[in-house]
Amino acid sequence: MKDQKETLISWLNDAYAMEKGLVQVLENHAKHAKDHPEAHRKISEHLEATRRHADMVEQCIARLGGSTSPLKTAMGTGSGFFLGRST
Repeated sequence: MKDQKETLISWLNDAYAMEKGLVQVLENHAKHAKDHPEAHRKISEHLEATRRHADMVEQCIARLGGSTSPLKTAMGTGSGFFLGRST
């Protein structure tokens, strides 16, 4: 059975993967909104906040002695790529 610290690191890895996936989505949305200045500005602000969140979560994982999960991160980023694509 996992101890509480391992469980927390696992949850933080999930959060990190989701933030990294959202970065991809927001980058794509920002590209598509380039002709709409207000929307582009808001999306860009959200993108920067999301990048900061990912960095903070990564730092929390490191402080707990863990590391980010390459598999979870790749899955989150991959999902973000497909979710952020224009149809």
